[in-house]
Amino acid sequence: IPELAKNVKDAGIYLPPTNYFFISNAGLPLTDEEIKMKPDYHYVPTKLKAEKWKYRENYIKKMAPLASREKYVHIRKQMVYALWKGGVPLMTGSDAPEFFSVAGFALHDELKTMVDAGLSPYAALQTATVHPASFLKMIDRTGTITVGKEADFILLTKNPLEDIRNTRSIAGVSSANLWLNGEDIQKLLTEAKETLGR
Repeated sequence: IPELAKNVKDAGIYLPPTNYFFISNAGLPLTDEEIKMKPDYHYVPTKLKAEKWKYRENYIKKMAPLASREKYVHIRKQMVYALWKGGVPLMTGSDAPEFFSVAGFALHDELKTMVDAGLSPYAALQTATVHPASFLKMIDRTGTITVGKEADFILLTKNPLEDIRNTRSIAGVSSANLWLNGEDIQKLLTEAKETLGR
């Protein structure tokens, strides 16, 4: 694995491991109840849910034995850790809308898998900020909070450096010179849930 990490680093590759998607679906799948309890489940379009449940049922039937899947998860975590320690710029990627992943919500899940693999919370946050901006050659405009850069950021009520799950404690969002407070965000989420639930 260290040699693989070195080769990736030497090739100048930016890598999104999409660990949450692979671990929660191919490795150690969530139960049906766990899926339904996730905050993003209500944002999966009602018209697609039956299709997604059927697809998942067929997928589960063909799964490898548990021991093989546990080994798979362990190796994925080892690889992500080795890539990070080797200096490979990792990026968050969720593969949403595969299965029941929903863009935005799934990013928080992916950040947690980065920390679960051994990254520090600070390094995990870089996978969603600095590294994507660098990859897209936009680091001079965004990716960090710096005077002169675009004011794209989220304001949290809890410190993600103490617990990466605190990225969900969103008090406000600044994007494209627009400020959304908690009430604005909740209104948009409610509207989205109602629209997608039809």
